[in-house]
Amino acid sequence: MAITGQLRDFSLGTDNQKLVIRNLDGTLSGNASEGLLRLDSPAAEIILAGAETHYLLNELRGDIHWQRAGDTVQLETAHLQAHTPHFHARLQGSLRFAPDGGAPLADLQAAISGLELEYLHLYLPELVPKLARDWIKGALIAGEAESADMVLRGPLADFPFDQHEGRFEILAAIHNGTLAYHPDWVPIDNIEAEVRIDGRNLTVDAHAGNIYNAEITHAQAMIEDLGKAQAVVAQGTIRSQTGDALTFIHNTPLSASTLLREVTRHKLDGAFTLDLDVGVPFHGMPVTYQGDLDFTDTTLNTSTLGIEIANISGAISFANDGVTTDHLTGTYAGEPVTLDIAPAGASGLTFGITGLADESFITAQLAHFFPGLRRYADLLTDRMSGSSAWTALLSPQLTTGGDLTDTVSLRISAPLSGLAIELPAPLGKKHEARALEITSVISPDPRKQVRLSYGDVLQGIIALDMND
Repeated sequence: MAITGQLRDFSLGTDNQKLVIRNLDGTLSGNASEGLLRLDSPAAEIILAGAETHYLLNELRGDIHWQRAGDTVQLETAHLQAHTPHFHARLQGSLRFAPDGGAPLADLQAAISGLELEYLHLYLPELVPKLARDWIKGALIAGEAESADMVLRGPLADFPFDQHEGRFEILAAIHNGTLAYHPDWVPIDNIEAEVRIDGRNLTVDAHAGNIYNAEITHAQAMIEDLGKAQAVVAQGTIRSQTGDALTFIHNTPLSASTLLREVTRHKLDGAFTLDLDVGVPFHGMPVTYQGDLDFTDTTLNTSTLGIEIANISGAISFANDGVTTDHLTGTYAGEPVTLDIAPAGASGLTFGITGLADESFITAQLAHFFPGLRRYADLLTDRMSGSSAWTALLSPQLTTGGDLTDTVSLRISAPLSGLAIELPAPLGKKHEARALEITSVISPDPRKQVRLSYGDVLQGIIALDMND
């Protein structure tokens, strides 16, 4: 027996009501064994259990063939077209229904275009819990999925196929996206990325983006097990000029680090690479992070410390619990030096410089840090020969509240081995070791006290007034 008919505001749904399609218009033709449903619906609605909203379709058009084989029924379409307020989709494939009325066996492919990312949370499947859904809603604030392809193949009773009973995969190309991944951190703009959902796992591979003017050369974000995950884990590489790095540090929780906060107070000029790993909880807790800030041919010019170091290369490594340096080198006063920056006691951090000094270098530095000694520079230069290793430790002082001040503790030490000093005994020496240590402070106060220790032959305090 053949049937034909016109459909108006027709509804379809599964027995368990997990999927209901309403307001269908079209024509129906066929018999008990097979037939054709030709849809032409201007305002259909899809109700999916667990979704945040009903899916309104501005258009649902295409042919669905059905065929009965024994106790099973198969629905198949070669081209089903849907338009929503936020994207367009084309669907092809089949659904096979068993006689027990349970979930069907799916073999579906979909192509989606023009999805505005700020509305993605509305279309997430039931497996995405509210915490993750809310984070996605707040994080994806701009951009478009220019194209996305979906494959859904397997028994829908086992979706999302944790035991590999089937395949659920979405691959999307993201254009001009903006990711505000945490309220305390700077958003990432102009993202170009590939998003992949494979079962319960989501991976974002970005090959372009910006944080301020800094360029992201590569970044990856992962949510493992969308149903249970409590955080998104991301890692990325950023390259730019040092000014962008200082702005990023200043406007993120990285500024809580005494060292990184101190770095932002000084003028840095050069290139940097930032490798950053972050863990962003869905429930609003602080971000966990670790990273490396690599400098290349960078110059540090600081009025607070009173020094300029050029050709800086190497890395500052940082994490929630501290900061260290790794193979940081540069040039100070024309001589190669090694730099070390690390936390140290109540002062918060110590900035260390190690190098090799001859007589000209020594007298120039004494005159630089203690101008009152400049009148003795020529005399000291003529009385010294050779060179010695030296170390300068500069420690910015903190207030009781942990804020940085304009006062820096200075300690210069040298074994003086390899340096001969031609002065009357007991001050003179050959090239043997005799420890020298000078301590003072660098501050706006013109009056200074310099503590001097020279082996076991001289100890004392020199009072200087820089106004003289």
